[in-house]
Amino acid sequence: MNQRTTVVGLLLFVVLAFGGLIFYDVKYGHKFEKLLGKDRTTQNDQWKWKDDWTNKDGVTPPGPDSKQIAPPVDGPQLIAGSYNEALKKSGELGKPVLVFFTADWCSWCKKMKSETLPDAKVQAVMKNYVLVYVDTDKDRAPATKFGVSSLPSYAVTNYKEEKLKVDSGFKNADSFQAWLNQPSLFTQPKAQAPVNPTPPKTEPKKDERKKILRPGQRQPQQPQSPQVGPSGPGCPGGG
Repeated sequence: MNQRTTVVGLLLFVVLAFGGLIFYDVKYGHKFEKLLGKDRTTQNDQWKWKDDWTNKDGVTPPGPDSKQIAPPVDGPQLIAGSYNEALKKSGELGKPVLVFFTADWCSWCKKMKSETLPDAKVQAVMKNYVLVYVDTDKDRAPATKFGVSSLPSYAVTNYKEEKLKVDSGFKNADSFQAWLNQPSLFTQPKAQAPVNPTPPKTEPKKDERKKILRPGQRQPQQPQSPQVGPSGPGCPGGG
């Protein structure tokens, strides 16, 4: 009886001791697992979804385009007066074109123009683009080309009119700045200057050529055609 009691007591002691270790491990940072070579905290952190994308220093980690970040652009925003003018400037400067599709009746376009576009961080990144506003009621061709079906809409293109990026809907300053801030698009190909071909030399007609005369030499006179009289060429008149 005493032996059975001793065994039960020993088992009870082992269970309590093991339970105490587990409680201590949970409460004080899984130190027991670290001693066994299993760091559960590190494994879980690798798969944990975090809404805060800043690192321990409070700095947002760089994105995929971090190696291509362009330096800040000085000077005013370059705004083209028309879509074709924007394409021309893009070819001259090698910059992308930001096409902002709008209309007089679009209230969300006006809200975006008054709240989003004037924001300092949006202004800073927009200087990498040639900005042009396209009224879809007055110029339908660009809107059709980029498949615009709602307003506001915006597209990034170049002088070749490539569809580099297209989106639509109202965006606040943070969202639009993030949409625009793609440094891989900031450098676009330049258009080659058109070469004006040299017009071919035209030879004058045979009878228009003039001989180069020496001093005192006259141009020879061309023989005159015989006059045609009432009775025919070379025929005497009736007497």
